[in-house]
Amino acid sequence: MTLGAETGRFAPRARPVFRALLPPLLAALAGAILIALLAQIPVRHQVDIGGYDAAYVQGFYEAERVDDPGGPATYLAGSDGTARWSRPASSALLFPQAGLPGMISLRLRGWRPDGPPPRVTVLLNGAEVLSEFAASGDWEELSLPVRSGIYKASDFFIEIRATPALTLADGREVGVLLDRASYEVAG
Repeated sequence: MTLGAETGRFAPRARPVFRALLPPLLAALAGAILIALLAQIPVRHQVDIGGYDAAYVQGFYEAERVDDPGGPATYLAGSDGTARWSRPASSALLFPQAGLPGMISLRLRGWRPDGPPPRVTVLLNGAEVLSEFAASGDWEELSLPVRSGIYKASDFFIEIRATPALTLADGREVGVLLDRASYEVAG
């Protein structure tokens, strides 16, 4: 851009170029500001297990509902109306594009008609043990910090293992009953 010799202002022929570049530059600046602001919103995944959960669950049995034919199963009492049984060896919850560190919350039940409740192991990406505990026969909330991993958004999964297995009347070997899962990136 050229400046007028005497005034220090833009020369008349530079003004049309400046005017032509100004709108795209302002649009690019506004877009960059919007992206920066949206990146500040914490990621939160809330999953109604047994509801709209197909993108999150892997290795679980089909959803069970309190309105299933034949009446609700006794082990669904206290759930939000839907839940899934995990498989004893391994079931996983996938959390796509979630940043780390964060907090995972699981609402589960180690229901058994008789005998001891199962021991549950919760792992991050199938490797790092987040928790090992004896489940109760009642619904319980489990909140676990997820600290390792990279800080940018990436996919990860939470693996749930439960032993001993329970064999239901229909022949399925099951682990624990999962009602809800949520994940929130730490602020």
